[in-house]
Amino acid sequence: MTFVEEDDERLSGLSIKPFLKLFKYSLRRWPLLIAIVISLLFLSFNEAFLIPKLQAAAIDSMQTYITGSFPTIWDFVIKNCDFLFFKADLRFGIFMVVLIVSTLVRCATIFSLFYFSSMLELHIMNDLRRDAFINVQQLSFSYFDKTPTGWLIARMQNDTSSISEILGWSTVRLIWTAFELLFIFITMFTTHVFLSLIVLAFSPIIIVLAPIFQYQLLKRSRIARNAYSNYIRWLSECINGTATIKTLSIENKVYDECTEIVEDIKDKRYKVLKIHALFNPTINLVETLSIATILFMGLNIEAVQVGLLKDITPGILILFLNIISTTYMQFADLADLYSEFVSNQASAEKILLLIDEKPALVDTPEVIAKYGDLFNPKPENYEIMKGDIDLKNVCFEYKQDHEILHSINLQIKQGSSVAIVGETGSGKTTTANLLCRFYEPTKGQILIDGRDYKTYSASWIRSNIAYVQQNPFIFAGTIKENIRYGKLDATDEQIIEACKKVHIHDFIMSLDGGYDFYLKDGGNKLSQGQKQLISFARAIIRDPKILILDEATSSIDTQTEKQVQNAINVILKNRTAIIIAHRLSTIVDSDRILLMENGEIVEDGNHVTLMKKKQKYFNLYMSQFKELDIDSQLDVYAKEKQKIRSLKRA
Repeated sequence: MTFVEEDDERLSGLSIKPFLKLFKYSLRRWPLLIAIVISLLFLSFNEAFLIPKLQAAAIDSMQTYITGSFPTIWDFVIKNCDFLFFKADLRFGIFMVVLIVSTLVRCATIFSLFYFSSMLELHIMNDLRRDAFINVQQLSFSYFDKTPTGWLIARMQNDTSSISEILGWSTVRLIWTAFELLFIFITMFTTHVFLSLIVLAFSPIIIVLAPIFQYQLLKRSRIARNAYSNYIRWLSECINGTATIKTLSIENKVYDECTEIVEDIKDKRYKVLKIHALFNPTINLVETLSIATILFMGLNIEAVQVGLLKDITPGILILFLNIISTTYMQFADLADLYSEFVSNQASAEKILLLIDEKPALVDTPEVIAKYGDLFNPKPENYEIMKGDIDLKNVCFEYKQDHEILHSINLQIKQGSSVAIVGETGSGKTTTANLLCRFYEPTKGQILIDGRDYKTYSASWIRSNIAYVQQNPFIFAGTIKENIRYGKLDATDEQIIEACKKVHIHDFIMSLDGGYDFYLKDGGNKLSQGQKQLISFARAIIRDPKILILDEATSSIDTQTEKQVQNAINVILKNRTAIIIAHRLSTIVDSDRILLMENGEIVEDGNHVTLMKKKQKYFNLYMSQFKELDIDSQLDVYAKEKQKIRSLKRA
C-alpha cells in the first residue's frame, strides 16, 4: 500500500477577488454587520484610548494628592482627563463612576461583539451550504460524471465552514485590529509625539518579521496536513482491507508502514512547532528593545529636562510602556490574518466554482414560464402523459468526439414493454438516461407523445417516470418514508396497497414497528431482494406512465428473483416499460427485445422471432443455457409465458 503525497494548493499572493465575491453573504446580514462595527468602535475607543488616558491622568495627579491636603479622597481632583474631543478635571468620585461605566460598557460591547459575530458566522455558513446544495441539486448528470463525491462533500462541509469563519470572525478581527491601531495612534500622538515615533521606529521589524514567520508556518502546516491526509487514507484502506491483511498474513509489513507514516507526521509537525516556538520570542525581543529605549529616554533626567522629552511625566511613561505590547500585537495579528486569508483562498475559489457552476441541461424560459422550475414547479399545467416514445436519429457522446450512441431510431408504443439487452458498454443504460432527460442527445430528437421532450420541463418528464436501478438506494428513515418518496402525498393505505402488490407487505409486518421500522446505513439490515422490492413499491406508488428497470434482478439470488419477477409483472400493467437485463430469461415475455451493440440496435423483435433467426440474440441467449437446444428453449419459453400469464390473472 503506497501513497504518494498529493500537492496541496500552492502558496501564492493574496487575491481579494474571491473574498469580495463571497462578501455578499456578509452583506445579506447587514444589521449584524452594523451592530458589530458599533460594538468594535466602542470597544476599541474604550481599550485603546479612554482607559489608558484616564490611567495616565490619575498617575500624574497622584503627586498632587500626596503633597496636597484634601479633607477626604472624594475632594481629590484628577486633572486633564482626556475624552478625545474635550478634557475635564474630575473629582475622584466622578472619576470612579466614569471608570465603572466604561467597564460596564466594555463588558456589554464584548458580549454583543461575540454574540453578533457568532450569529453572522452561523448565518453565512448556513447560506453558503444552502446555496451550494441548491445548485448541486440543479446540476446535470454530466457534472457528477467528472466530479468526485469526496470533492463535493469537502466543498459543502469543510470549505463552507472555513469560509464562514473567514467572512465572519476573521473579518471582524480585521476591523477590530484596524480600529485598535487607529485609536492607539491617536492616543500616542495626542500624548507625546517623540515617544510615538520611537515606538513606530521598531514597528517595521515586526511588519517584516511577522509575515516571514507566518509564511513559513503556513507552508509547513500544509505539508503536515498533507501527511495527515495521506495517513487517513492509508488508515481507511487498512480498516477496509482487514480481512485481506489477515488472510495474507502481512500484519508486520502493515505495522512497519504505520510506523513510517506516523514518524513522518511527527517530523513534519515538529517543524511547524519549531517555527511557532520561535515567533513569540522574536516579537517579545522587539517589544523589550522598544521598552528599554522608552525607559532610557524617560528615566534620563537630563534628557527629560530639555529638548523633545521635556514634557514626559510618569503617567505618560507608563502609558507608553503599556501601549507598546498592544501595538506590536496588532501588527502580529495583521500578519496572522493575512496568512488566514491566503490559506483559505483556494477554499474560497473552489466554493465559488461550485456555487457558480451552471447546469448543462436547462429548460427554456418559455418552458419554465409554463411548467415552473425544479424548486417551483407548476403541476397544475402538467399534461397527462400517454407514454408514446419516439427516438429519431439520436446520437450521444459523453466526451467530445467519443460518440456512444449512433443514429438510434426507435418507436415505442404506449403500454408496450421493450427489453434492451447487450454486452456491457453497448449503450443500454445511456439510452435509459436519455429518456429520463438526465442527458440530452447531441444529435437527433426524442419525442414523448409526439412532442420534442425539450418542450416539456425536466420535472414534468421525471414526474411521469419511475426508474428502478440495479442497486436501489435506501434513505435513512422508516420503510414508510422510503416508499413515500415515490409520491410525497401518498396515504398510509396507498403505501400498504403498493407493498401488497409487490409481495413485501408480510415481511414488513414481521419487523419490529412494521412500516415504521427505521432503516439506516443504506438499509444494511435488508437483503438485496428486500431492498429491490421496496424500490418497486416506491415505483408503483408513483403510478408512472413510463417504467424503466435497469438490471433490476441482476444482483439477487434465484429464489428472490422469482419474487422480484412477480413484482415486475404487477407493475408493468398498462405502462410503457423499458427493461434492461443481462439475465435473458427475465425478459422473454417482453413485447419487443432490442439487442444493442457498440451504440447501435442490431436486432429487433420478440423472443420467438429472434430465436428463430439464430443470429446474435440467439447466440447470447444460448450461451446462458448451453445444455438446451432450440426446441427445448422454445418449450421453456412457452411454459414461462404461461406461468407469467397465470400470475397476471391472479
